[in-house]
Amino acid sequence: MKLLMPVVAACAFLLSPMVFGDVISPAGSDTAEGNAENCIPFNCVASHYQQVYGNSEFGTLLLQLIGIAFRGDAIAGTAIGSYTATIGLSTTSRQVDGLSTSFASNLGPDASTVFSGTVTIATTAGAGPRPFEFVINFTTPFNYDPALGNLLLDVVTNGTTIGYQDVGFFDAVYTDADGVSRVVGFSPSDSVGGAADTGGLVTQFITAPTVPEPATLALLGLGLAGLGFSPRKQ
Repeated sequence: MKLLMPVVAACAFLLSPMVFGDVISPAGSDTAEGNAENCIPFNCVASHYQQVYGNSEFGTLLLQLIGIAFRGDAIAGTAIGSYTATIGLSTTSRQVDGLSTSFASNLGPDASTVFSGTVTIATTAGAGPRPFEFVINFTTPFNYDPALGNLLLDVVTNGTTIGYQDVGFFDAVYTDADGVSRVVGFSPSDSVGGAADTGGLVTQFITAPTVPEPATLALLGLGLAGLGFSPRKQ
C-alpha cells in the first residue's frame, strides 16, 4: 500500500491538466505603465504589423495560447470602435530588435491564422496600468513551445478610418533590450514594412491548460503495468 501511494499521486499529477497563468509582455508590465503609447495596428489606419516577443518572457513550458489582450494608455487610452482584422502567430528565429522589414522573412514554419473577423475596441484612460480591456479570443488556439524560438504576432487590419488626432492609444513600450520589438507597414497589403524599431504594445497572452503528451501517457502506462509484476514485500 505504501508503494502504491506515491504512484497514485504521480498518476493524478500526470493525468490532470497543467495550468499556467496568463503571460504579460514585456516582463514587469503587469505592475508598471509603459513608457510610450501607440494606436497601431488596431486604432489608427489600416496596416500590416508584426511584433516579436522574446521566448524568455514565457518560461520553459509548452503553452496553449487562446487569446490576446491590450490595455489603454493611462493618459490617452480611451478608444471605441470596430474593425476587421486577421491575426496570426508563429515561432520565429528572428531576435527581438532584429526583425526584417520583409514580413514573410519573419514568419516561422508553424505560422497559423488564429483569428479573422471583427474586433471591438473598448478601452479607457485613467490611473495606470490599466486593465486589459481589449480582448481578442482566438478561433484557433496556438501551441507555443518557447524552446523552439521567439513568438511572432502578425496583424493585418482593414477598414480603420480614424485619424491620428481623434484616436485612443494603447499602452506601449519603447526601450532597447526589453522583450519586444516591431515592424510596421502602413497598408494592409504591404509585404515590406516601412519601419522596424524597438517599440511594442504591452500585451497579455491568454493561456489554456495543457495536458501531457501521448508519449508521456504511454510511459505512465508501462510503469503501471510493471508494478503489476513487482514481487510482493513479505
